[in-house]
Amino acid sequence: MLNQWLGRLYQNQDAHTGLQFEARIAQRQSLVKQLHERQLDLLITTEAPKMDEFSSQLLGYFTLALYTSAPSKLKGDLNYLRLEWGPDFSTA
Repeated sequence: MLNQWLGRLYQNQDAHTGLQFEARIAQRQSLVKQLHERQLDLLITTEAPKMDEFSSQLLGYFTLALYTSAPSKLKGDLNYLRLEWGPDFSTA
């Protein structure tokens, strides 16, 4: 759903002159602060900010998966990187 929405925005740039896309990677608190200070117009995040002046909309769900270039090895024998995704993601 998000890919389709961003694709439509990108394809209709003539209707949205001056539209600029920028991807930022930072701690959620920092991005929420930038949104509050009007440095960002839109924030797409996995955790909705808990501030009354913002409205949020669920865009959809996604599934995370582990991939390897050595499929013959057992999962326990592989050296995966551990990433902290925040409290919204549970471990299975």
